[in-house]
Amino acid sequence: MSNASRIPHFWLANANLGISPPGTPLTIAAYVYNLFDERIEETRNRFISARTVGIHPPRTLGVRLSYSY
Repeated sequence: MSNASRIPHFWLANANLGISPPGTPLTIAAYVYNLFDERIEETRNRFISARTVGIHPPRTLGVRLSYSY
């Protein structure tokens, strides 16, 4: 295997914080994926005429609302 096919080591940090008020079936949570907005190569493929690289998505922020029944 050539060095062109090797992916360097990496760390990926994600965060979630949620709250569920007592006595309610609702939960609200905020999340961050790729907390430090790192450019991470997840895959590399080498073909005869081209090389391809799969990149992890950039930092993603969001809110999640859940209902338990």
